[in-house]
Amino acid sequence: CIRDRSSSVQPRISRERIRVPLDQISISDQSSWRKLHLPRRDDLVMQFLRGGYLKNITRIPILRNFNGKPRFGTDGRRLLIDGKSTTAALLQCMEVYSASQDGQVFPERCYDFTESLVSVFTEGLECLVGELEDDSEDVIFAYCVGIHDAIA
Repeated sequence: CIRDRSSSVQPRISRERIRVPLDQISISDQSSWRKLHLPRRDDLVMQFLRGGYLKNITRIPILRNFNGKPRFGTDGRRLLIDGKSTTAALLQCMEVYSASQDGQVFPERCYDFTESLVSVFTEGLECLVGELEDDSEDVIFAYCVGIHDAIA
């Protein structure tokens, strides 16, 4: 049973936050515990672009480590344990921000690029690191279902 196995082998989540450039975090199918849910990502994009970044996030993304080393996907980017929708939304926002800095104008939209949002683009995304003793997808899945059920 996955639940029995995960209860004894949960990731140790660091309390120290690290900043990682957005373009170094994977949102591929290998990353995190479930596929990217596009409607959730799109909702977050609109919230963030309206000044809501950090207002509705209950957890920050957790990067995946195994045996003290970061885990990377086939895309060469750091894998997540949790936080794919948030990371994907921030990547979309960064594209809009970059376009606005390049002189593209979006007259139909009024975006609020808050200081905290811009700092993600310029300094990186604050993440926690989850150290896994068992690097199996079952353990990651069980852990994430548990933390998502706890806040639902």
